[in-house]
Amino acid sequence: MNEDMTTNAGKPEAAKGPQGPVLPEGPQEAVQRMIKITEQLNQILDKEAMALATQDTIMFSALQEEKHKISQEYKMAADEFTERVQSFRGVNVALLERMDKIQEELHSKAEASQRIMKSIIEGFKQRTVVQQAE
Repeated sequence: MNEDMTTNAGKPEAAKGPQGPVLPEGPQEAVQRMIKITEQLNQILDKEAMALATQDTIMFSALQEEKHKISQEYKMAADEFTERVQSFRGVNVALLERMDKIQEELHSKAEASQRIMKSIIEGFKQRTVVQQAE
């Protein structure tokens, strides 16, 4: 693969994982796989939110490797999906709408997780400042 991910004809190559493409070749199956990966990532974010809410640092730490793995798979799948977007025009509209809904949930959960993490970090900073002042 060229560094700029283009073929000799100047067309973009599909993003590939270590074993090749993440998404199946068939458009319907590719959308279903994208939904499955997104659902897995949503489940991890739910578990992570619970760990943060209960201050379970062991659970939070344990989730990070799995979250990283699924996030990488999600990114590769999303890149493939973007490159193949034209091929998904004939896919069942209800399936595409389901995928959009799950993507919105993922976005919302990721934002909430970031807010919680920022809040925790700010709390640590404030406690550190107070401890240093004592």
